[in-house]
Amino acid sequence: MKKNINYLLVIIILIWDLFLFKEAIVTKNFETMSAICTLPLVFTIPFLVRKVLKINISSCLETIFIVFVFLAQFLGSCVNLYDQVFWYDIFTHFLSGIFSGLIALVIFEIFKKDIKKDVWFYIIFIFGIVFIVAGCWEFLEFLIDKVTGSNMQHAIDTRVDDTMTDMLSAVIGGIVFNLVYFFEAKSKKDGIILNKKIIF
Repeated sequence: MKKNINYLLVIIILIWDLFLFKEAIVTKNFETMSAICTLPLVFTIPFLVRKVLKINISSCLETIFIVFVFLAQFLGSCVNLYDQVFWYDIFTHFLSGIFSGLIALVIFEIFKKDIKKDVWFYIIFIFGIVFIVAGCWEFLEFLIDKVTGSNMQHAIDTRVDDTMTDMLSAVIGGIVFNLVYFFEAKSKKDGIILNKKIIF
């Protein structure tokens, strides 16, 4: 049932994406067109994780991923809220810090680690994943800017301010995630984060 809901969400978003693509062609907005074209590829990631990496992620985690992509890529880049709403870029990078923490939990489970033990080690590890994801995203934006001539990093008008604000927002999201994880691990009970049904 949950998988069917996820499929329905993706189909609705992609239909909306198609209408935006037609509009981007008319206006010759190549930066938006690139974000629109890559969206279907991004939505294949949960399928690839299951089939190629053989990791059985839950429908709940897939829903979280779809919602995150909808907020970050679709509304942010395709609908262009990043340029229209001044705080939206900070908000989505904050969410990316939380989502990166979920990625860390997946890695813990793959290696069969008890994430209720060695709390400080896992907090450091989660921060490491947050920094890696945030850094890789900024490298990707830099590469796209260089190849397409776009200005995703706003290097022209803000220099390094936009990049550093993005990474700082992700780190703050990681801090929030770690705080919830810390208190749940200390309580020895499953909660929002340590509930394995969310991940697998």
